[in-house]
Amino acid sequence: MAKRKELNNASENLENVVASAQDDSSAKKAPVESKPAKDTKKKKSSDKPGFFTKVAQWFKGLKSEFKKITWASRKATFKNFGIVLTIVIISAVVISLVDIGLGALFNFLLEVIDVTPNA
Repeated sequence: MAKRKELNNASENLENVVASAQDDSSAKKAPVESKPAKDTKKKKSSDKPGFFTKVAQWFKGLKSEFKKITWASRKATFKNFGIVLTIVIISAVVISLVDIGLGALFNFLLEVIDVTPNA
């Protein structure tokens, strides 16, 4: 309910702004020509950081990012390694069984069809 009131107030404010903008645009005013401001400051080569300064800053940032890392405990690492190893072994067994089964099926189909040429 409160959001609906806020939306109504916002739409009324928007209508007021649009109406006032239309009133302002209807009044004829002499156009004012403005020149773009020239940038009087030129960058000096000494303002830019040098190559070695950039490299040093990069390594400082890298060091601070490494400090933010939270490493898993030894126990959690071994547990996760065991899970991954188990899944890899199960996947290998399943893929091997599917391969052996499909190979046997194709050999059976080739014997039934007997595709050997007549000599």
